[in-house]
Amino acid sequence: MEFFQNILIIVVVVTIIFLIKKLMITKKLEKKENKKLENKNLSMYELIKSSIRECGKLPEDFALPQEEENGIPWADGAMDGVFLYHTAINEENIENLEKIEVDDELKEKLSKLVK
Repeated sequence: MEFFQNILIIVVVVTIIFLIKKLMITKKLEKKENKKLENKNLSMYELIKSSIRECGKLPEDFALPQEEENGIPWADGAMDGVFLYHTAINEENIENLEKIEVDDELKEKLSKLVK
């Protein structure tokens, strides 16, 4: 009788451990999905800025949200590049780019990346 009680206790403990691990995995997936939803309304700049870690680098698994036009997947920033290149009226005019304000913290991080 005692043998069966010990077996039952082991089965219950293993089941509880399994359920806890499954719950933890589910919570991680929900958190990741919620972060995707939060980031959906951010501009690319805001998304990149909010994802930079304290060391000044993006996480290795960082990727911009994928947008598919007509079922064609685009690499990060490719659609912007194609659009700007093929629709630019005056390629010499960079006045709008010069007006973009970048805070000092981002300037410092960008300068570290360029070095």
